[in-house]
Formats: sequence, C-alpha cells, structure tokens
Amino acid sequence: MDGFMGTTALTEGDAPFRIGARVSGAGDGVQLYIGGGDAPHIGSVAVSLPRPSLDGSEDMSCTTSVYNILGHKDDRIAVMFAEAFCREFGCVAVAAAGVHVDGAGPGDIDRFLALSERLLERALAEWRGRR
Repeated sequence: MDGFMGTTALTEGDAPFRIGARVSGAGDGVQLYIGGGDAPHIGSVAVSLPRPSLDGSEDMSCTTSVYNILGHKDDRIAVMFAEAFCREFGCVAVAAAGVHVDGAGPGDIDRFLALSERLLERALAEWRGRR
C-alpha cells in the first residue's frame, strides 16, 4: 500500500442488526471504523502491526494491541478487522469498533459476529480492488 487510497463504506444486515464499516487509507496504513445496532460507538480499538510469521514460514502475521473502553466488549470485531487488513496488505491497521443493541443475548452477539465476517470479506475485496 502506498499513500492515501480514499474511503470505502459498506453495510450488512437490517436494523437493529445492521453493521457498517468505513475503511480509509492512512499513508502506508489503513484505519477502520465498524459500528452498528441501536447505538454505534467506539467500544474497542485494535492496532495491528505486520511482521513475518514466528513459525518460520514466509506467511505474513501481525502483533495486535487492544484497548477496551470500560464496560465494552467490542474487541472481537476490532481485532478481526485489524488483523485481516494487516495480514492481507502488510500494513499497520487500526480498527475501532462499537456495536450495541439493547437487551442483546448470546444469539444476538453471534448474529453480529456473522454479519461482521461477511462485512469483512466485502471490505477486503473492495480494498483489494484499490491496489
């Protein structure tokens, strides 16, 4: 990746189970925001740095640091996006995520994770097309 590559915005699902992602180029890196539900917010931030795999293969891996805002558990989504973009494009990837639905149960969380995976695949495909 080289230089600013614009911004992409995508959504998946229907309210209240709707999630969106905004992906923006940031020099040689990428920044992502993933939010949804009744009250999108910033609940967790993940920063992934590219590095060679520690298993001796030539695969790209990453080291990820996570910051959760007190009382939030959006890190699974933030890490999912940051690590996927970091590995795919070999760049620093910063993802902030915040998804909230009042009274959400375990099944609702699984639903958002499935939507997030589909959204991630679409976002990666869109960003590949910008290379």
